Amino acid sequence: MKRGVIVAFLAMLLLIPAASAMISINGPTSDKYNVGDTISVYGYVRSDNSVTGFLKFSMACGETTHPLQMVPVALAAGQQASFPSTDLNVPDFVASAAMEGACSVKAELVSNGASLDYGESKQFEVTKYLEGAFNIDEPRVQIGSSVTITGEVAKLNGNLVDGSAEIYFVQNESRYLVTVINFK
Repeated sequence: MKRGVIVAFLAMLLLIPAASAMISINGPTSDKYNVGDTISVYGYVRSDNSVTGFLKFSMACGETTHPLQMVPVALAAGQQASFPSTDLNVPDFVASAAMEGACSVKAELVSNGASLDYGESKQFEVTKYLEGAFNIDEPRVQIGSSVTITGEVAKLNGNLVDGSAEIYFVQNESRYLVTVINFK
């Protein structure tokens, strides 16, 4: 009796086609991105069997998953398709304020409602913080005197940004707002 059940089980396994796929995600190229930056990944999806379905991309940041665009996939048995390419037009992703923190890009190959495989990129950080370097023309200033402040504000990738800055005087542990300036 037990032998008959085992033989029937093995026969069923042979009749069910095995769906074997592999997803590889490389990148992104940087370890840190600012909110609003474009994040690019590249990689490939390969299947041992012919498959028609979707690559479902998402951004996993902390405990939250942000669904991204789904990309249609049609692979012949043994075929590998790279992305981004003309075969798989995977778009770049834009980091939003909701994605702040440690993130990774995930891709899942889905066909007929079943997940065949998934891949995940290396981890990177999304932040709202900028870098700045400033110079003040005088180390000491009297009340009523003019001060010239020069400098640059840049994203983490080094690209300069436009915006506004709040200028404070600090005395002991007290901060005094002096002005808000726009910069280019």
